[in-house]
Amino acid sequence: MTGKDNGPWREWRFRHVALDFAGVHWIGQAFADEIFRVFARAHPEVELMPVHADPEVQQMIRRAEVARDLDDGQLPSA
Repeated sequence: MTGKDNGPWREWRFRHVALDFAGVHWIGQAFADEIFRVFARAHPEVELMPVHADPEVQQMIRRAEVARDLDDGQLPSA
């Protein structure tokens, strides 16, 4: 969503978001960073749940999560 007026989405808040990566074999660093670091930091009340991610996709997601945790001054969880 862009702009100051997000229309009907403005008042509707998601708490849990499942991102289904079935059939996705690769994601770019910029995509993973935008979702799992930037968005996650801006919306800590939203739980992002990647599902059906291949190992390569999981690795990119994890890199973004580690960067987010380091930005927050926290050590990444094992």
